Amino acid sequence: MMSISARAASGLRPHSRRPRSQIVAGVAWLLTVALVLVSFVLRLGNNAALLSTVSGPELLMELLFWEILLPLGPIAYATVGVLIGTRRPRNAAGWLSLTLALVVVVQDVAWQYATRVLELRLSDWPYPAVAALVSEGASVLFPVVAALLLSRFPDDPLPSRRWRFLTWLALGAGLLLVLSVVLGPQLAVGLHSSIANPLPFLTTVETAERIWLAGNVLAIAALAGSLISVGARWRRARGQERQQIKWLAYVGAVILASGGAAALYTLFVSEKDYPTVLLLGVAVAGLTVGVPAAIAVAILRYRLYNIDTVIRRTLVYALLTLTLIAIYAGSVVLLQWLFLLATGQQSDLAIVGSTAAIATLFNPARRRIQTLIDRRFYRRSYNAARTLTRFAVAARDEVDLERLAAALLQVVGETMQPTTLSLWLPGGRAGRRRQDR
Repeated sequence: MMSISARAASGLRPHSRRPRSQIVAGVAWLLTVALVLVSFVLRLGNNAALLSTVSGPELLMELLFWEILLPLGPIAYATVGVLIGTRRPRNAAGWLSLTLALVVVVQDVAWQYATRVLELRLSDWPYPAVAALVSEGASVLFPVVAALLLSRFPDDPLPSRRWRFLTWLALGAGLLLVLSVVLGPQLAVGLHSSIANPLPFLTTVETAERIWLAGNVLAIAALAGSLISVGARWRRARGQERQQIKWLAYVGAVILASGGAAALYTLFVSEKDYPTVLLLGVAVAGLTVGVPAAIAVAILRYRLYNIDTVIRRTLVYALLTLTLIAIYAGSVVLLQWLFLLATGQQSDLAIVGSTAAIATLFNPARRRIQTLIDRRFYRRSYNAARTLTRFAVAARDEVDLERLAAALLQVVGETMQPTTLSLWLPGGRAGRRRQDR
């Protein structure tokens, strides 16, 4: 008997723990937010000296790209990634979103660190060359991870097996780009400086540039192919799946159009000009903010991954927290006022009593708030729950099989709203019950 109980307890124990995917996704999100804050602090210290060294289109590029769009990107991708990763851990899109967020924010932190020490000479912190190497290595991975992400949303399939080459193309591009950084003799630091690569296995500048150029060609091809694959899935999709993809397909078209226009303008008119910066700004905004925003619209508006449950719980616990805080603060003030009237001084019993009241009110308040939210925002599920509760109460006292079968058909029809209902009962006595709606 003891062994059976112990075995049952051990079998139930894993279900009480939080799934590993939720823990990993949550840690990755928290790490991203922490690094964004670190980057923000470093940027505040660097901006005064850094922005004074540029002007014209370069100043606009620094302000638009690195001061506005870049800080928004990691948080946007990390938030989308944690939503997908916790609800659909087997879908690569969530983990690629988190990876992309970490790649971007690590690059930014390392760049700010190396720039502050090596170019601006504002600090003498250790290992600035390593920070410069990390910054260069992370910067070349952004289009690679973005291409993989675009090819895997929303349900992780490619349009067909013929599109599998996109994965290998992106991986090959990432390998070449990282090699160009590792083997290159120089590392860019800040806006105007460079240092010697601290790694011992180096090659010539010409060889590193050729590897970098080949990697960029593959990365652009992988990114463009992934955007085209989104359009191909959108054309073949029907119904809700088509609605889920259309926003991402639209953002992809904007990125391709603006990036292509910027490339043509640079080729035929001017390399550093305001139109070039603005066109590239649209493309960068699409990659850093537009793509996660499109994914978020697909999740929230078209109810991917059962996101209604997440929204419902968020509303419930947010209102519950605000309600309990208001009750706690009000009860502390009221009890302290009463103690002042009775004894002429304040007492810690007011805090103890308020804490006990909060602990007592937690579950009743949560149930009440959940009922109010279900009644206001989730009326269909609220009515279905009430119908099932009434049926469970009536079924305990019902002995007539015919009436019980009719009541069951009515409950299923009201809660699930199917087009056809069929019920078979054993023994052939009740026969078949059918209800067309």
